[in-house]
Amino acid sequence: MTDCLEWNNPKYKVVELSTVTEETIEIALNRWSSDGWVFDQIQFVVRDASRRPSMAFIFFIKPRDPTDDAPDYETVREEPEETECEGNEEITNEIDIS
Repeated sequence: MTDCLEWNNPKYKVVELSTVTEETIEIALNRWSSDGWVFDQIQFVVRDASRRPSMAFIFFIKPRDPTDDAPDYETVREEPEETECEGNEEITNEIDIS
């Protein structure tokens, strides 16, 4: 059984299905579950004119591996470094009509 502490900051996987059938849902669930992802929820997109879903989003979670080198939230939030670019002189449009 997985230690509960590993689930404090899980990784998320979102799978978009543009064709929503029993088969496509089953394929997506089996595909990602076999890779260690745990089903979390499914959201259907339904249009007013039809009761049949036009799209579905399947959400999976996985415990975060402490040795994973993927950027964490704080790394992603950092502001980009400002760099000085050469050639930022003012540009003027001069038209020679001679």
